[in-house]
Amino acid sequence: MKQALKFLSFFIMGILLALGLLYFYADTFFNSPTPATEMMPQKIDSAKPGDAVITRISGEVFIIRNDVIHAPLPGDMVMEGDIIKVVDESFCQVRFAGTASLRIRSNTLVRIRKLLSGSKDADIRTELLTGSMIYKVKELKDSENLQILAQKRIFRVEGTEFMVEALPNGRTALSVVGGKVAVLSLNQDKTENLLKTLVKNERTILERDVSILPEIEILSGDDRDLFKAESPDDLSIQREDLVYLQISSRPAGARIYINGRLNGSNKIKGLFLPDTELTILLRKRGYKDKTFHILPGELAERNIVIDLIPAGLDQTLEEEQKQENLSAVELLKLRHQEELTELRSSFTQKLAVSSHVSESLKKSETFLTKENISLEEELTKSRNEARKLRELIKQIQELAEEEQ
Repeated sequence: MKQALKFLSFFIMGILLALGLLYFYADTFFNSPTPATEMMPQKIDSAKPGDAVITRISGEVFIIRNDVIHAPLPGDMVMEGDIIKVVDESFCQVRFAGTASLRIRSNTLVRIRKLLSGSKDADIRTELLTGSMIYKVKELKDSENLQILAQKRIFRVEGTEFMVEALPNGRTALSVVGGKVAVLSLNQDKTENLLKTLVKNERTILERDVSILPEIEILSGDDRDLFKAESPDDLSIQREDLVYLQISSRPAGARIYINGRLNGSNKIKGLFLPDTELTILLRKRGYKDKTFHILPGELAERNIVIDLIPAGLDQTLEEEQKQENLSAVELLKLRHQEELTELRSSFTQKLAVSSHVSESLKKSETFLTKENISLEEELTKSRNEARKLRELIKQIQELAEEEQ
């Protein structure tokens, strides 16, 4: 009887153990979290033109909003806290109502830190995380503010056109075409120190070490050409009748010029005035140039695809010769830029050494001044003690004479 009870108890324990294991594996199998799916770009709902609107896109542009990646279109709003990502061979143009236009160049990340524009006094603050961007700003009132944060430096604007570039090794470049931009360093305690103020046609490169004051140089012809080619367009986004157009080529890869300015490659998406004629030029190596004129408001089709015709033998040979000449010129320009960069680097190093020597001399001068003050104090003290000693001797002599 005891053996039967013992066998029965072991049997029940085995069943309970089996049920426990079955429950564990079933719970693990059915309730285990599914792997997270890769975040894919999503379309932002189109918005009417407002305080900050994307007006032009070439290539691939994304907005990171609340950790979600979106693929915007011209006419979409930009919000405070957004990060705008522009990939290789692309650009994005943002218009801040009545205040400024911003062109974000390829391989650039820009964060919108603060956004207050439109009918109120503008307060626009952006942060350049990587890459470069070009601003065109109206003349601001004293109560308005537009500033850029880049690599622990603040660029405060007073109505101007300028470009900020985040360079390797913590350096930052600033080029000013018009107006003026104040350059400030941002300290750990959030206080600011004014380093320099750049005015029209000036450029500087700021080193990582904020103690090295930036040297100012004059804008080169290449810098001015870059601004002419890539300066943001002025576009009144308050108008309700702006027309959305998409222009591309077949085959893909053509450079697209609008009214003589390069607007991108392969595909352009943007907002345009309906009653302003546009001259469009498409240019691709090995194909004939294609030029045409349009009035955006009269077009029934908003997606324009232009077929390119292959170039003939003579035109192809002529184009190849131009490319060879252009390559030689570009090589010379590249060598010139490398030499100029080496000279700037050498000058910066010498300036750093000079600053270090100057600082050492200042410290030595301060030490000698303190030592001199200390010696003068000791000398004054010794003179006072000598005077007191003479007075004491005189008193002793007078007492001795009285006793006699």
